[in-house]
Amino acid sequence: MFKFQPAVYDEIHSMIEKQIMIEIPINGVISEISIINEHQELFENDTQIYDVYVTRGIIFKFEDGHELSFEKEIFIMRAIW
Repeated sequence: MFKFQPAVYDEIHSMIEKQIMIEIPINGVISEISIINEHQELFENDTQIYDVYVTRGIIFKFEDGHELSFEKEIFIMRAIW
């Protein structure tokens, strides 16, 4: 699931240790929002065994032509030996 929700400003922090975050105001008017979906299908011996749509990202387009995009990380399965 890809969702945005309100946050307490003082609780926003980097997940990387000892990383300083810098705030850069955009000061622009959003003219359009695009949701980026991906269609995934998996076949085994000519039989479809998986069919899903995944929300991969979101793009905010501004009146001045600039864009701001957010991309959801790809799920990675890791084997534990």
